[in-house]
Amino acid sequence: MHSNQMIYILFLIVVMLLGSSAEDQRPDWCKDLAKSSQTCNPPEPGHPDCPHTWVEHCNLWQKMSDATKAAHAAQNLPIEFWILDFEHTKSAEKKVMLYQRIVDTYDECIVQREYANDVCREMRGTVTQGHEKSVQWYRDKKNAFLSGHVD
Repeated sequence: MHSNQMIYILFLIVVMLLGSSAEDQRPDWCKDLAKSSQTCNPPEPGHPDCPHTWVEHCNLWQKMSDATKAAHAAQNLPIEFWILDFEHTKSAEKKVMLYQRIVDTYDECIVQREYANDVCREMRGTVTQGHEKSVQWYRDKKNAFLSGHVD
């Protein structure tokens, strides 16, 4: 190989290394989502395991973040209080209302957590065992309530 060809190849390597990185193509809000995420860790666009563009990747991050926030909002509702109220109220109307609220809240936790996990998988990330178990935990709590065996 001639020295001019070597210099040209070195020049191309330097340009590639110093050129804009793929990460710089992300909007700031997407960088913030990725920084705040403690889980999933999907490969970024440009990686052979990532089939998405940056726009698709960032939109998936947003969907996963929104689903996680919705799951957290549902799980922070006073379900245990509603169950106690349900068990002790004499009003049939109130029982029906509380029953539906409790079931809907458990469903929201389950659906949103499953969706966040599915989006993580779609991004080729890793769903943690804790996130998988939380879906089952809420499913078990709902089933216990429905069967009348409330913990």
